[in-house]
Amino acid sequence: MEALVFFSLLAVFGGFGALFVVALRPEKRRIELWRRIAEERGGRYVNEKKSRLELIRGMDVPVGDASVFVDTETISRGSTNIRYTRVRARYAIAGGPAFRVQTPKYLESPDDTPEASIGPLGLNAAFDERFKVYSDNPDGARRVLTERIQETFVRDLSDCYIKSDGKEIVIQGLTAWSDRAKLEAAIDLVGEMAQDDFFGGRLLGQFC
Repeated sequence: MEALVFFSLLAVFGGFGALFVVALRPEKRRIELWRRIAEERGGRYVNEKKSRLELIRGMDVPVGDASVFVDTETISRGSTNIRYTRVRARYAIAGGPAFRVQTPKYLESPDDTPEASIGPLGLNAAFDERFKVYSDNPDGARRVLTERIQETFVRDLSDCYIKSDGKEIVIQGLTAWSDRAKLEAAIDLVGEMAQDDFFGGRLLGQFC
């Protein structure tokens, strides 16, 4: 009887162990994909312990003068934990305009971003139909959100949002991404936007 109980418990715990291993496989494949993308683009995959409670894990990729960092973030909403992928870079030269781009139904709370809607940008009808742009600097937002960026955002990242606080640009979307095309598109867009010389830093540098 005792032997039967022992083998029954062994089967139960063995089943849990198998389920745990299966659940880890997609995460392992995602990390390997991120590592390959970082290496192929001349960057690196970071897996460092910043402090006793903080682990930095993601890919650091150069795009022109900008350094783009990709990681995941989990946000608690009530009893639910929601995981996001973040693709971000600081403005490479002197900062830029603060703005955000999102669909009206996007879950992220925009409590730390400008509130004034600047209306349709008039460069891409699909972009204007799907997204709202908010900024206290309409001309700056229009300069950064070029026609090419709008077209790529609609085509490859339509379930995401963009936020800039004037120092850093972030593209963020739900789940931990394992889609190479989506990751590469977000890296390229953030890198391109982060290189905008909104305040004329390059020209100023010629006289310093």
